Amino acid sequence: MNQTPQSDPHLLGMLSGFDADAERTVALRTRRSVLGRLLRNGEQRVQRRYNFGLAIAAAAFVLMLIAPVVWMTVDEVLEGEHPASLAPQLGILAVLMTAALLTALTAVLRENLRGKDGFRRR
Repeated sequence: MNQTPQSDPHLLGMLSGFDADAERTVALRTRRSVLGRLLRNGEQRVQRRYNFGLAIAAAAFVLMLIAPVVWMTVDEVLEGEHPASLAPQLGILAVLMTAALLTALTAVLRENLRGKDGFRRR
């Protein structure tokens, strides 16, 4: 009844620390996962900057479009034109629409500055 236990070469290698293949595969998988996450974060950052620049350009364009109408409205009202005539009403409507657009833009930008947890990102 002299029985010798069978030894598993993989078990001995893992216990002695010589099984580097298993550790290497885990390390490579972790490295790929971290690298993929970093690339996604970089792409998201670039997309946020692009959206922010596009929003600022759109706001500047709207302000440049509306500025002559506002100037004309203020000029006509100061010259004694009745505010109920067509030109001042269109100017006032343009001012109100610009204010609404800028408010919506501010709301979008504030939402983009917040993180997923609701706190400001640094």
